[in-house]
Amino acid sequence: MIGPRLARSVRMTMRAALVTVVLALAAGGCGGDEQSAPAAGGGGSAPSGERLAGPLKFLVTGGEAFRKDRITVQPDGTAQVETLKGTTRARLTQDELDEIVARLEDSELEDVPEDSLTKPPMPDALGFSFVYRGREVSTDSGSMPEDLKPLVGTFIGLVDRYGAK
Repeated sequence: MIGPRLARSVRMTMRAALVTVVLALAAGGCGGDEQSAPAAGGGGSAPSGERLAGPLKFLVTGGEAFRKDRITVQPDGTAQVETLKGTTRARLTQDELDEIVARLEDSELEDVPEDSLTKPPMPDALGFSFVYRGREVSTDSGSMPEDLKPLVGTFIGLVDRYGAK
C-alpha cells in the first residue's frame, strides 16, 4: 500500500515531469530548421526598432535530472551560457534576438510578481528566474504564469542550443 505522502510525491513528480516535457517541446519548436546552424550572426535591433534595455539573465534549476543552467543575453546579441558541463559564449542570430524581444514584451515581465513560486515548494520542480532592468522574477513549473511560458521556452531552447555539450 502506498502511503499518502508517497502518493503525493509521485503525483508532484509526474506533474513536474509533464511540465518539463511541455516546455522542452515548446523550446524545440522555437528554432525551426536554423537550429543546426552555427552560432554566428545576430545582434542589432528588432524589426520594430525595439531592443533589450540591458542584459537579460535567465536561470533554470532543479528538476529530476537536476539542471543548473544560466544564460545572459546582452542587447547586442552576445550571450554567455553556463551549464553543469561548462561555460560557452555565443552570438544569437537576429531572429533569436528578435524573438526574445517579442516574447519579453508579450510576457509583461514587469507586471509579474517577483515571487511567483509554488507555496509550499513542489519537490523536483524546475525553478526559473529572470533578471532584467534591476528586477528579479522567480517562478517554478508548478505555478508559472501563462504569460511567461513562451519566454521560458525560448530561453530553454537557447540554453540547449548554445550550452556546453
